[in-house]
Amino acid sequence: MRSQEPSFQSFVVIGVTAAALLLGAAPAAPQALHSERFSGGSELVFVTQPLAGATTLAWPQADGGTHAITLGQLNLVPDAESALLAVDPPPPVVVVVGGSQLGELASAIERAVGGRAAAPAPAGRPLIDEGGIDRRLGASDGEATVRIEVPLPPPADWRRSTVEVLWELMPELLSGEHPGYRTRLEGEWGVLEGNVDADLVDLELRQLRFEIARIGESVVLDGRRVEAARSRLEVRRRALLAAHPDGARAVLERWQGGGVAGVREFLFGIVSVTEATVREAARTWLPQHPGRAVLVLPPRVFNPRFAPGPEVVTLGNDATAAVLEREIAGLAVINLRPILLPDLDGELSATVLARVAAELRASEAPPGWIRVLGSPAALELATSPEGLPELVEVLQEALDRVAADDRSLAVEGSSARRRALELMSGVLSLGEGGELSSSALLRPSNLAVGVVAPDAETAAEALEKFGLGGPARPAAAMGQAVQPVPKTREAAPGDDSALAVALDLGVATDELTAAMAGEVLARRVAARGIARDVELLRPLVPGRSVLVLVVQAAGPLDALEKGLARAWSALTAAVGEDEAAAVGRALAARLAADASGPLGQARRCAALAAGSGPWRNAEDLEREVLALTAEELSAVLRQLPPWPEATTTGAGLLPVPGAPRR
Repeated sequence: MRSQEPSFQSFVVIGVTAAALLLGAAPAAPQALHSERFSGGSELVFVTQPLAGATTLAWPQADGGTHAITLGQLNLVPDAESALLAVDPPPPVVVVVGGSQLGELASAIERAVGGRAAAPAPAGRPLIDEGGIDRRLGASDGEATVRIEVPLPPPADWRRSTVEVLWELMPELLSGEHPGYRTRLEGEWGVLEGNVDADLVDLELRQLRFEIARIGESVVLDGRRVEAARSRLEVRRRALLAAHPDGARAVLERWQGGGVAGVREFLFGIVSVTEATVREAARTWLPQHPGRAVLVLPPRVFNPRFAPGPEVVTLGNDATAAVLEREIAGLAVINLRPILLPDLDGELSATVLARVAAELRASEAPPGWIRVLGSPAALELATSPEGLPELVEVLQEALDRVAADDRSLAVEGSSARRRALELMSGVLSLGEGGELSSSALLRPSNLAVGVVAPDAETAAEALEKFGLGGPARPAAAMGQAVQPVPKTREAAPGDDSALAVALDLGVATDELTAAMAGEVLARRVAARGIARDVELLRPLVPGRSVLVLVVQAAGPLDALEKGLARAWSALTAAVGEDEAAAVGRALAARLAADASGPLGQARRCAALAAGSGPWRNAEDLEREVLALTAEELSAVLRQLPPWPEATTTGAGLLPVPGAPRR
């Protein structure tokens, strides 16, 4: 094995020198790489440096750190062997950078670590942190700082040296439109940093990311610049390898990231970098790796949590819109919802919105995101930040086509749940849903629009310009005429029965307090096994704060009702601290998730426009729900009437008059 070492070193030196001459570069320094694995599993990576008067040995430690020792040439072999004999278990790799005593030193290292089981190599955990924006508070009255950190290719990837050269060139390539930027390499990241006007920081970041992703097509990128940058990077690498112990630590880092192939790329990959390889690496790596951005902002700009809320506007056709300006959203979002629904759960109304969604999908320029939501029924659309005017236009065309249909919508199905909800709709003076039409539901005065856009003024102008909702139309009755004494019970086919209970809370009851109290009640019903299915609805009833509890179970309706009546006093009993905390955590997480991101913020804007609650962002919702106390919830439950006075409707298996009781 030892007899092969000189020829191996000569091959590396001659091969690299020949490659450099063919590429027209200066001859490479006589660096040599030698690698071998000993019995026991330890690996030796030996990098010979020219003119080295010292040698550094480095290896990884069990705690994740690096141990490095630098030795002179006179006592190199015995001192290295002694140091490695004291390491138990032996390290997975020993990196040597320095003098040319390869044969003697390799034999000494083999004597020290060979035959002993080596420690396992530290498992690499690649960090994936891309696309995000971290906003930090900077000095007052200063400029903003933009820092983009882009991950470099893995050490063994052929593009590693090429991308590092490209990063060296980046300030020159961007100087025309973005002067003053600086770059540097930090471990596995390339960092681009510069100062910009604080008021234009979000626009600057978007433009920078756009330019970096397309830098491979830059006309400024030429062979002369590439060669100059490549030469500078090669000099830095050679100088680093000549520094003790930094050179050995750098080689060890490359080995830990890519093994011997990573070290080989570090030593020799820089020679083959050309304009063609730089363009290829730019096209294949940078577009898929936007990196992470750090914005250091002065106090007057740093306000992500306390940013202004949406602006509520009433359009000329009486539609109501709440527009939220968020430059960093990355999307333009519209959430369209009818305000008053004749059906409590919104399922029938959602069918009308589904027709609008179908029209949008069939249009020549459909938006990228189309979804119909329930509870409450809403149409959710999203497009690119600059595509909002086109989205408003195509949405208005779809609304015009669907709203032209004034035919009544037939109620599909006659389940016990559906019939119980229709009866409750009549009791609450919302109608039984039989006369709902697309024209009535989509009249402008019944539409609430939530918008999240980069520019609120442009969004409001687009809504007004295209008259979202169409021309103003007189209100049309939705639902059948309410009977003087509405029915509250009805037979329904099947084996199930359903019971709806209206929980009439005080008008001043906040939406979060009402939601929390309803959640407590629904959980208690489910925990007692009174019903198979438990559901809580919050319909918008003018002038009232109402929750509707819907329970379903197999069997006769009177059995379901008696079970709920027997447990009613326990269901409305005082709330304990532990129960309030558990319910609060679950509800807070659910509400925060629903209000999160540009889609969730558009939902909250639509709710504000509909009058169903004030503006709250996800953090506000979570904080305020968690702050509700057991005493506050108990006070709300105490307002509920006793069971004989409760407003209920039901459908299902009813007793046959005159039939004998069992």
